[in-house]
Amino acid sequence: MLAAYTALALLALQVGALITGESSCNTYMCVTGLHDSDTNTDTYTLAPPRGSPIPQSQFGGFGTQMGENTGTSAKPDILTCSGGSPMIIGWPGSDGSILLSQRQASGHSMPQVVSSPPRAASLLRAQSFSNTSSTSISFTIPSNSDSTSNSTSLIWAFGTDNPGSSASASMRQHSGHGTMTLALLTPIQAAASTSASPSGSGTSTPVITPTGVVVSDSSGQSGTSGGRNGVILTHVVLGALAAMVLVPLGVLTPRLGRGWNTSRWWFPVHAVLNSLGAVLAIAAFGYASAKFDRGYNSTHPALGLTFFILMILQVLLGIGVHWIKPRHNKTSSGLGRGPTNYVHIGLGITTMAIGFAAVYTGMTIEWPRYSGSGAVGSGWIAGWAVVVAVASVAYIAGFALLPKQLRNEKAAQEVETISHTTSAGEKRA
Repeated sequence: MLAAYTALALLALQVGALITGESSCNTYMCVTGLHDSDTNTDTYTLAPPRGSPIPQSQFGGFGTQMGENTGTSAKPDILTCSGGSPMIIGWPGSDGSILLSQRQASGHSMPQVVSSPPRAASLLRAQSFSNTSSTSISFTIPSNSDSTSNSTSLIWAFGTDNPGSSASASMRQHSGHGTMTLALLTPIQAAASTSASPSGSGTSTPVITPTGVVVSDSSGQSGTSGGRNGVILTHVVLGALAAMVLVPLGVLTPRLGRGWNTSRWWFPVHAVLNSLGAVLAIAAFGYASAKFDRGYNSTHPALGLTFFILMILQVLLGIGVHWIKPRHNKTSSGLGRGPTNYVHIGLGITTMAIGFAAVYTGMTIEWPRYSGSGAVGSGWIAGWAVVVAVASVAYIAGFALLPKQLRNEKAAQEVETISHTTSAGEKRA
């Protein structure tokens, strides 16, 4: 990124005060925009955040989308956009050369190549590179900067799935995207902070680069690779604790506790585990929705949404079963267990299975695609399998205690019946 800024600085020195511009950074990328009032062109450089280089092996592509009228562009997804605004996408080929593709999409569909775009972009090959250290892409485009409001609205996106060595290749969905506004007509030495609202945005902190361009860091992170992956790791921790620890324990506790003895020690434990599991499931879902904004048309997000809904239903049903217990839900078996009890049990098992599946697809599909660190280690898959196996075996083994549980419940019901009959007789006397 420093090399790109240096090149842009030399360009600025050549034409003096005719060059104006601004930059903005987030956890995924930095966008630098420079405006040349002499030629009425804009130069954009798309690069990794400061201190967070992205080598060619981990780089899928950068993209920017802009409307034909400044400040009026819609805000759809960049690689599956619904606004129909032109977009410029760049990525390295297998040989390290940079490809630039101008595209447009109608509805939530894969962007198609536009052979004759309204404003044709030109790749700056001397300033663009991709190697084992990092990647930076620069291009020029005829300007549409608003001389009145000094505000150019962009939509940015970053992906880790490289499309290949053809400029017309099919695109995979991006890892992150958001919006930003650049004041391209601001003099470089006196540039103000940019206004950006990317996915995972935070507090803007202006930073002066060697060129004098002000960069607004909107990531809310320190600018390291750990900051970029921190968003993913937060979601992973919240979801894994809910789906792999709290929910299985919440399901196993009543299954084993009911048959162990007549004490109801298991009930408060079960309630606390399920409640905490629901809180973390809601947090994981809410955090992912706020940071990733990917929709639910793929396996992991769909399973996560299902897990989130089932956890809420399970808690509400548990409140009805364990606290409210309406009389009409009780069967005539004398055990005091009605249909909602069995629904609660079945829903708990289903929720646990969905949680296991969500974690598995997160590890095997989402992590390799979006973390930038490749496939998850085999140890994590083995650990997932151990948790699933232990939970499944323990639950099935718990049925061995079912006869004892039923005997205990029958004895308790008989005692309750005798006590009720005696109390009623004393009242009549």
